[in-house]
Amino acid sequence: MFAAEQDLQFPGEKLLLRIPHLIPHAQTKLIATPKHAPPMTDEFRVWISDNIKRFLDAQ
Repeated sequence: MFAAEQDLQFPGEKLLLRIPHLIPHAQTKLIATPKHAPPMTDEFRVWISDNIKRFLDAQ
């Protein structure tokens, strides 16, 4: 589960605190800068792709 720290609709830290109770096996990551929609910079795309790949490779 990715959550954005500054998301006004789903505040990242609060959301990630709830996830283990709802989905015990979930892995979580807090994205530090974005609000609801993350940036679509090349740097962010590489970061998110790497995180998703590590998750899938571990499964």
